[in-house]
Amino acid sequence: MMLSLKYGRGREEIENIEALRESGVPVAKLYKWFQTEFGSATCRDIRTRFGGGAFYDFSVPWQRELAEKAKIFEQCSVLVGKAAAKAAEMLWDANETEKKQGSEK
Repeated sequence: MMLSLKYGRGREEIENIEALRESGVPVAKLYKWFQTEFGSATCRDIRTRFGGGAFYDFSVPWQRELAEKAKIFEQCSVLVGKAAAKAAEMLWDANETEKKQGSEK
């Protein structure tokens, strides 16, 4: 959400296709990093890997119990934390670059 807040289009730019393309660049970078870091960008693939090759359906009580024993929920929390940290790093780096460019003018 923060990437969209920083790079996304405002209402006045909604028709600006170039702004749409530009706003997708940081999101694409985060997406590619996520795929590389975790082997996939889909929840099912990641949960299957966390489950040792088994996909557990959380809506089925016995499968949810197995997922809890496999600590899938904890692993997902770590994954989300890493992704949030990467997004924060990207925002920080962009801010530092903007500061440097501003001081050079």
